[in-house]
Amino acid sequence: MNVTRDTLANLDSFLKEHLEADIVATVANRLGLSAKRALTLYYDSELAKKINEGKYGEQYLAPEYLAEELIKELDRGSGTAAPTPPPRDGGAA
Repeated sequence: MNVTRDTLANLDSFLKEHLEADIVATVANRLGLSAKRALTLYYDSELAKKINEGKYGEQYLAPEYLAEELIKELDRGSGTAAPTPPPRDGGAA
C-alpha cells in the first residue's frame, strides 16, 4: 500500500468523524438524550472546537474520556442549554 499525504488526510478526517460519533453516542446514553440533542450539545461545545482545531491533542484521547469532559463542560454551563444529568447512582438518595 502506498501511503500518500492525501491518504493520511483522509484517514485523519475519518478518525475524527468516528471519534465525534463515539463521543455523541456516549453522551446521549449517559444523559438519556436523543442523538440529535447530544450532537447539538457537542457541536456547540468548547471541546468540539478544540478537537476541530487539533492544536491540543484531544483528538487522540479516548472517546469515553472526552464524553466525560463534555459532560463536565455542560455541568459548568458552557454549551447550549445543558440538561441536568440524571443521578449516576440510579436515583437512590
